[in-house]
Amino acid sequence: MYAQTTLPISALEQLVDEICLSRKITRQHQWLLMRLLGNQSALSSRQSVLVSKVHEWLRQGRIRVVD
Repeated sequence: MYAQTTLPISALEQLVDEICLSRKITRQHQWLLMRLLGNQSALSSRQSVLVSKVHEWLRQGRIRVVD
């Protein structure tokens, strides 16, 4: 069970880093986010922080949405 929790968080961190560094979120990024988070009934605190970071950056205009 521990390995299942660690791997998605690591993949999520990598994806959020990529989104923040490129300052854009693509359809592929959106799909990956939903894939990583969609099968879980609840988010861990770390996952919640990462998702909130992307949402806040979108709200502030620091990340562009592109196709």
